[in-house]
Amino acid sequence: MLAKKITPGKFNGRQHDYVAFIFNVKKINTRELLSFIRKKYGARLDFIVEPKYDGLYIQISKEGNSIKAYSDQGNPLQLPNPIIEALKNLPCNNLVAEGELETYVNKKHQPRGITIGLIHRRRKTRNNVHAVLTLFDCLYIDNKDISHQTTLERLEELKALPIPSELTPIDTPLNRVPYERARSLSEVDKNVRKFCKIRHFEGAILKPTKQDAHNLTFIKFKRYIEFALKVINRIPTKTKGVYNYDLGAANEKGDLELVGRSHNSELYLNKGDVVAVACYNVSVYIDNEGKRVRVRLYSSTIQNKTTAPVNTIRTILQTAKSYNMLEVHKIT
Repeated sequence: MLAKKITPGKFNGRQHDYVAFIFNVKKINTRELLSFIRKKYGARLDFIVEPKYDGLYIQISKEGNSIKAYSDQGNPLQLPNPIIEALKNLPCNNLVAEGELETYVNKKHQPRGITIGLIHRRRKTRNNVHAVLTLFDCLYIDNKDISHQTTLERLEELKALPIPSELTPIDTPLNRVPYERARSLSEVDKNVRKFCKIRHFEGAILKPTKQDAHNLTFIKFKRYIEFALKVINRIPTKTKGVYNYDLGAANEKGDLELVGRSHNSELYLNKGDVVAVACYNVSVYIDNEGKRVRVRLYSSTIQNKTTAPVNTIRTILQTAKSYNMLEVHKIT
């Protein structure tokens, strides 16, 4: 919950209410999203459409040359020095803003897990690693709490600061969210597709232009990737008729290997059933010799039973990598 009164120098909470829709990364389908908007907002719709970043939420506070940063849980964070210096150089006395921290290595966007590792590391970052903070909302500036202004007005305050606004900010430590305004369903559809087609974005965010920061309820349109997996085990929950399922894919030997668990499904499935499973990304864990230890699908959700052949782990990794949805973790 966002604090009623925004104050620099501390964490001010976060307003994070949203309605979520998902789309298959292989084919962008906006039908359900547009139907929801039509029913809820009618002909008077007016949205800010912006990218959904694959990064780490950051709330920053600037008081002169004093820069503080906080996670979405209010934990203090240490930002990379180039970002701190860029914030110090902004021509405002004080500032509270929200943003997303991302990482590029050799000018290639990295998954969220890499960014989390960067923010917690103590040793110096390599020269080929570039961190960027993209600001997407402004809550307080120059001794004025603007959190009760509209989304559009707050973005205008942010826009007045000399911060670049780039879709792929590979050379600047500080960035401002690029966005489009949409006042019709066709404009929503066009702009959502624009951002969703850029691979290092997770999708798009839609914000009503006239809501303030305290009652903001936005729409999240997030991509997923789908695989055919086999049920290894059905696990009853405390709720009657609701089950968790362990799911497997075929390894190099043709054996079934656990790759994920789907929670709270009302489908009654048997061991050996093949199901279509949606997930938001894939993590592969490797040892010091580079050998695969395990693979896990993040937020696995069973869609339906399918007659498709069970995907191999090799196919899962190749597909996830091709859509920039693969995270590699080393186990030490």
